[in-house]
Amino acid sequence: MPDVTFVGLTRSGVSKASGVRSVARAYGVELEETMYVGDGENDVGAMRTVGSPVAMGNADPGARAAARRQVRHVDDGGLEEALALALAT
Repeated sequence: MPDVTFVGLTRSGVSKASGVRSVARAYGVELEETMYVGDGENDVGAMRTVGSPVAMGNADPGARAAARRQVRHVDDGGLEEALALALAT
């Protein structure tokens, strides 16, 4: 999204990776059976935590490197493609 800036604030020690672990534990889901879709450097930790890390086509290099699969750019239906992957497994 052009000319848009996102800001995220979290408590010390809280990250996307710790959030993924917490949600998986709360729902009794194994991390190896969990998919995470990311596109930024701030997603890399969570992507390394799950069994199915997916990078958006517009992802930063670090997110691409952490992914096992890549889908189309977010503007070209990449999220829909990622959801279809999740439902197919």
